[in-house]
Amino acid sequence: MAVHKAAYLGDADSSGIHSAADAFLVVQAAVGLASGFFAHAWTDPRIVGDADGFGVLSAADAFLNSLWRWARSVWSLTVASAEAARSPVSWIASWIFSKAA
Repeated sequence: MAVHKAAYLGDADSSGIHSAADAFLVVQAAVGLASGFFAHAWTDPRIVGDADGFGVLSAADAFLNSLWRWARSVWSLTVASAEAARSPVSWIASWIFSKAA
């Protein structure tokens, strides 16, 4: 089965921008205080909030979501064109986890 959802990755409140509110909502869903995002009813919160791509919501997703604006500006200045198909959050996540290994 396929799912199509028109939303920005990490934009949990569907405001169109990434903010601390989005990170807060992701953390709430990650720790079980919320079962999803009100702005994305009938959508698994992992589809919108799973920034690191590991298939579960965690504090790392909230952290990556809070870095979105910074990552976007850095990504546009420093990433080679071969990386252009990937989102800034995915690029930051892969960079962080490659340094941890």
